[in-house]
Amino acid sequence: MIGNGSENRFGNNDIYGNAIIEVKRMRFSKVKEIGERLLIEAQSNNMDIKGYSDIYEEIENVRHNIVLNNQKILALKGSIVCDSCKNMLPIGSQFCNRCGAGQRELDSEVMSVLRYKMCPQCGEVYGLENKFCGRCGIGI
Repeated sequence: MIGNGSENRFGNNDIYGNAIIEVKRMRFSKVKEIGERLLIEAQSNNMDIKGYSDIYEEIENVRHNIVLNNQKILALKGSIVCDSCKNMLPIGSQFCNRCGAGQRELDSEVMSVLRYKMCPQCGEVYGLENKFCGRCGIGI
C-alpha cells in the first residue's frame, strides 16, 4: 500500500484517501464561500450571478479530483465501478456482470498508479513486463 505515514479519519494512511479528504475540505470551503457571498448580495439586493463563475469552476475541478482519486484507490485494489449500476467489477472488465453495460477504458491518470497494464483491444490485464496480449496477440 502506498502511504505517507499519516492516518486519515478512516484509519487509512494511503495518499489517495488523504487526498480525497483534503479535496472534500476544499469543496466545503468553496461552497461556504459561495453561500456567504450570496447572503451578502441578497442582503444588499445586488445579486450578480456572473461573479460566481470562478468559484463554480473551482468546485467542478475539486469534484473531478475527488472522482479521479476514488478511481485510483479502486484501481489499486483491482476494481472498477460500473457507471450504469455502480456494481464493483474486476479491473479489465469490458461488461458489467449485473446489468450488462459496456465499461469504458480507465483514464490514463488512473492507469498511471497501476503496476500492470491492459490490452487496448480486449481489456486483458498483464504485468508491466508483458509486450503482447496472450488473448488477442496485439502489442501492449
